[in-house]
Amino acid sequence: MSTMGLSPFAKEDARSTVVIALNYLQGLDDKTFRGTLSEKFRVLVAGGFGELKGKVFRVGCMGEVNKYHVMRTLSAIESTLGMMGHKTNPEALKVAEEKLKAL
Repeated sequence: MSTMGLSPFAKEDARSTVVIALNYLQGLDDKTFRGTLSEKFRVLVAGGFGELKGKVFRVGCMGEVNKYHVMRTLSAIESTLGMMGHKTNPEALKVAEEKLKAL
């Protein structure tokens, strides 16, 4: 995700293994981002709540998740960012795919 410009909310030693909270890019609207992911790509992510509402989105990684699901979600996020006018590293998906191969 960092290759796309997204950064994790939690510090490395406090990250969850079941959900990943990512900080929104500057100027990215939560409702539009999550709505586009859902409507155009059928990918659901959760918003933040409390103090984090509109500042982060959360990606679940529980249950039956395989490499296809990871790449599909990353691709949808990258496409949505592009649709909203945010440039991402064109190599981001290749980097993710290489990391997944190593697992």
